[in-house]
Amino acid sequence: YLMAYNTLNLALWSFLATLVITHLRTKPAAPTLFDPTTYSSRSIGLAALLIQSLAVLEPAHAYLRLTRSPVSIAAAQVASRLLIVWYFVESSTDAQSSPFYASMLLAWSAAELLRSTYYLLSLLHVVPPRHDTPRALAIYANVITTLRYTAFYLLYPVGAGSEYALILKGFPAYPSKQAVLRSMGEWGAVVGVSSPPAWRVALASVSLWVREWGFGAWLRVPFVFVWPASLFVLMSYMHKQRKSALGKGPGRSIPGGKLRDVGGKKRA
Repeated sequence: YLMAYNTLNLALWSFLATLVITHLRTKPAAPTLFDPTTYSSRSIGLAALLIQSLAVLEPAHAYLRLTRSPVSIAAAQVASRLLIVWYFVESSTDAQSSPFYASMLLAWSAAELLRSTYYLLSLLHVVPPRHDTPRALAIYANVITTLRYTAFYLLYPVGAGSEYALILKGFPAYPSKQAVLRSMGEWGAVVGVSSPPAWRVALASVSLWVREWGFGAWLRVPFVFVWPASLFVLMSYMHKQRKSALGKGPGRSIPGGKLRDVGGKKRA
């Protein structure tokens, strides 16, 4: 079952990454990662929603101990992504046309491709390599393992940062200074001040902006604070995992790592 699941996951995320890259490369203008039409092109938005929804099985795998991932970490990561694709993106046309949508999908795809490949190699008993593993295959396994436990330093901040930008897209546009001054016209007439102080303009700007928030904007407020904290927790967890997998010690398959005892024997 796990072989089939990870093979399907690898195929689906490869397909989504191909869709996004093809879209970015076939734009009439110079290719750019920050393209505002990614969601609507080639049904990428629908594909991302369906493929990510398959991840609801991840916490179940952890709960049934089919995988070693902590249930809380797996559930939190899957829930955050489902919130992004099912609510924060689907409920906001600004998020759908955000240039950060493509960067988010590419970061997700790269992380999932590395993870699924690593799990497949583990299920095939290629990771960790054994003393009788062909040298070329052992090197490939070591490269995948190193990337699996290192690439997150780049992919997680890019992915979570893009998610954060999409969450912020659900807020109304911040009012211009001219709009704020117009709304302060009555106040200026009462106090006899034609040019209000800067602090008063700033306060009125925030007040005018907040008054435009609807239910959807208020619903996003907790996540504005939760998302950075969640990224810190996830990065800390992965950093510990990296130290466990690629930690220090002689006689390892990965330089300084712990994933294989050379010769099939334990080493100090």
